[in-house]
Amino acid sequence: MNLNQLYYFNELVKQHQFSSAAKRLHISQPSLSNSIKTLEKELNCNLIDRRNGRVELTKYGQIFLESADSIILTLENAKHNINHTKQLKIIL
Repeated sequence: MNLNQLYYFNELVKQHQFSSAAKRLHISQPSLSNSIKTLEKELNCNLIDRRNGRVELTKYGQIFLESADSIILTLENAKHNINHTKQLKIIL
């Protein structure tokens, strides 16, 4: 598992479609699909239901989304704190 997979999964959940998510992530739809399939294989469960071109979370997907959101938020906060500290150093 890698951070890109977390970001990809998160965006897919927001967009509810592979094509829309892939476009927003600037990757191909097959790359996104393969990344999600690899993630599901690693976790040994289906995270999403694929129905008529739309994506819906499974119960496992909901559990994973909560953790993925938390990890992404923690990472984004760390980036923000680093940039803020850099700005303070420039000012001082």
